[in-house]
Amino acid sequence: MASAEIRLRDIVARLRHPPLKQAGFWTVQAMVVVIAVLHLVVDLHSSSGQGSFPTGVPVGLLLVPVGYAALRYGLSGSAATALWAILLWLPDLALPDGRGHPDDDLVELALVLGAAVFAGVYVERERMQRDRASALELEHRVAERRFAHELLRAQEEERRRVARDLHDDPLQRLIQLARRLESAEPQVAHEGSAEGASDARAELLDVVGRLRELTRGLRPAGIDELGLVAALRGMLDEVETTGEVQTVIDVTGDQVRLPPDEELSLFRIAQEAVSNTLRHAGASSVAISLDFGLDSLKMSVEDDGHGFDPAEAERGEDHHFGLLGMRERALLIGGSLDVRSGRGSGTVVTAEIPLVAAASAAATASAAAGAAAAAVAPAPAPAPG
Repeated sequence: MASAEIRLRDIVARLRHPPLKQAGFWTVQAMVVVIAVLHLVVDLHSSSGQGSFPTGVPVGLLLVPVGYAALRYGLSGSAATALWAILLWLPDLALPDGRGHPDDDLVELALVLGAAVFAGVYVERERMQRDRASALELEHRVAERRFAHELLRAQEEERRRVARDLHDDPLQRLIQLARRLESAEPQVAHEGSAEGASDARAELLDVVGRLRELTRGLRPAGIDELGLVAALRGMLDEVETTGEVQTVIDVTGDQVRLPPDEELSLFRIAQEAVSNTLRHAGASSVAISLDFGLDSLKMSVEDDGHGFDPAEAERGEDHHFGLLGMRERALLIGGSLDVRSGRGSGTVVTAEIPLVAAASAAATASAAAGAAAAAVAPAPAPAPG
């Protein structure tokens, strides 16, 4: 009951805001004026008590603009149109000798007003239900995005913690163990087991190298201090040292630092795209391009591999599950992701995000730096008297 009262109150509240600023609304009112003037002229030239319009025709004519106003503008439009029609009908009702046949017209105008209110209320209820459903859907999507954002944030924090723990304890212990083996090699060689000790040390150093790769994968080195471009260069350098593919990075435009979440998300997108290239594409080269525009940053990862079907990948086939994660990361930072590929034609993954916030932050930082420089600049020497 309370919800019905609130809905009715909301509907009635819309009566206070007719669409006066819309040109189409005034076109409808002009149609009502034409009907009212035509009806008045006909009644003025008719004999006493006899109209040239058959009974009900004025009502039928007025229902056209009233019905259109209800469908187009809701209750405020239909009610305003009906009241306007009644106002324009007053001169006809005031004609002497009953030439305005007021009895019939009053009944017909009451029907027009009732139809306007009924149609307007019905349309308003449908609109409000649709608006509420859209609002609930939007709220649900926002909640999903917020949850996904917090989930990714928690995931990155956990990766950071694991990488730090691996670096601070296991890696350091293994490095110390490798040094102890190295220092013990002369004694072991004297006892005739030098080859085994050397192999153990080599295997231990290999484990150290793998753990370092793991920590770098968990948290990109240098991204917090040096930024996205430096982190991407470091990643491509590591890929090229494997000898599997040739890499290149191309940066155009004026580089700006992005918020940490955006830089990390773009890095993860590039990391996943390069990983897919190494695992699935059979490519000989991979290139990353960064284009810093005036209002957007476009990052592309391109390879010359055998390609795949993006439609199958979106359905989770061909083991390209990471595409969904890349798209989600791009959406979470207000950007978009486009994947172009085909069998035998390579793959291009393009992420684009707006740079409005970053540009504003850069301008603010530049202004602050300028103000700081002016503050520390020495005052000019006074002119000699």
